[in-house]
Amino acid sequence: MSTEDDIEDSAAPLIEHLTELRTRLIHSVVAFIVGMIICFTVWNPIFDFLTHPLCGALAERGQSDCGLILIKLQEGFFVAISISLMGGLILSFPYLSFQMWRFVAPGLYKSEKGAFLPFMLASPFMFFLGAGFAFYVVTPLAFNFFLGFQQAGSVLSDEVDNATAGIAFQGSAQEYLSLTIKFIVAFGLCFQLPVLLTLMGKAGLVSSEGLGNVRKYAVVAILVLAALVTPPVSVPDFDAVDAFVWQVSPDRLAPVETVNRVDMSLLLGVDRARDILLQNTVQFARGLPANNALLWGARGMGKSSLVKAVHSAVLRLGETLKLVELQRDDLPSVGRLLSVLRGSDRQFLLFCDDLSFSHDDQHYKSLKAVLDGGIEGRPDNVVFYATSNRRHLMPRDMIENERSSAINPSEAVEEKVSLSDRFGLWLGFHPCSQDDYLRMIQGYCAAHGVQVHPDVMRSEAIEWQATRGARSGRVAWQYFIDLAGRKGIIIR
Repeated sequence: MSTEDDIEDSAAPLIEHLTELRTRLIHSVVAFIVGMIICFTVWNPIFDFLTHPLCGALAERGQSDCGLILIKLQEGFFVAISISLMGGLILSFPYLSFQMWRFVAPGLYKSEKGAFLPFMLASPFMFFLGAGFAFYVVTPLAFNFFLGFQQAGSVLSDEVDNATAGIAFQGSAQEYLSLTIKFIVAFGLCFQLPVLLTLMGKAGLVSSEGLGNVRKYAVVAILVLAALVTPPVSVPDFDAVDAFVWQVSPDRLAPVETVNRVDMSLLLGVDRARDILLQNTVQFARGLPANNALLWGARGMGKSSLVKAVHSAVLRLGETLKLVELQRDDLPSVGRLLSVLRGSDRQFLLFCDDLSFSHDDQHYKSLKAVLDGGIEGRPDNVVFYATSNRRHLMPRDMIENERSSAINPSEAVEEKVSLSDRFGLWLGFHPCSQDDYLRMIQGYCAAHGVQVHPDVMRSEAIEWQATRGARSGRVAWQYFIDLAGRKGIIIR
């Protein structure tokens, strides 16, 4: 054996090794206790940080309360202790590793030290990498999935045969902390796999060829396991309410008990669009052919309000029509949504508010094939209504850039604007006149019982729209809200 491979330190008697081990253990315990005390003094901010994935998942579902409860009297204390233990271990880990290395190193050859040291550095790095992946990627998805099992309860009345019990999240602080730590530790250990395989490869226990031979079996096993544990899309009780909101991660139709809408009689200055859209919707609700509709034009002129008002009017006619709102950011999932709706015997009005696309937005491609041109096509029991401030759903400069820079300008423009061609009805909304603007306010006052002198209302309303720089139904409503508040009238 060469001189370079000789053990650097001479063999020490057993009692000296035990003495050194005791000293290093004492140093390690003291470092751990110091780290634990430090974390105990700031356990509240640490706990707040650890709850970010849960609060984010709740916020995505419109649940503003991110509180956790203490089931047991002593639970808060043990939450603080658990955080202190975990934090103390993390803070003292570099020092603990150093003490362990200093105890083991004298018994290693120089070549062994050089081979082992990189793994000592890679192991904690990979653990923290896995812990970060678990906290920032896995836990938000997992908590969103778990929260998807909530459901709204029925409002009890005389008819309770079809009542459903509500399921709401009221989490325990200890249970949440335990689950979060399990995710972090589990993924931290999983990220040790490359380090472990490299060590086993150097020891001759595994080889790249052997791992490659079993790769196909591992892929099949992963796919089978994913298919077994992935839950199907839950189909709600369509008879419970008349409106739903499509939500993803996980995919579900969330019922809406009360739709935020105004009566159709209060929508002034849009008579032609109102009549055409109402006729088209009634045809569809009765199972007759109907077109997809694009409501485009001036902002604040009641495009989305008209869609919701038409839905309400159709319901009052005795027809069965379910309103489903799809968020623009969820357009890539529209195919999965239509698969759910296709299996129902109800008629669905699919509604997307403020639909538009930017220069680098590719969502429109997923919508084009679904509306018209795909193999499956739009289901017979679904009609699609969208509102937008843009006639072709894209900025004019985006279309002009395509026309000026593309090899074939006409083909480039056709590809960009072809989405708007999928809508059989184009209903334009234009800025209203001053007379229509004042009539809107008068209608709101009459509907809600607000008394005001006509001359006062006229002068204030004109001044209001002048300060806003525009006249529209939205501006009229905003002035009316201010007026009702000053009059002490509650709007319901």
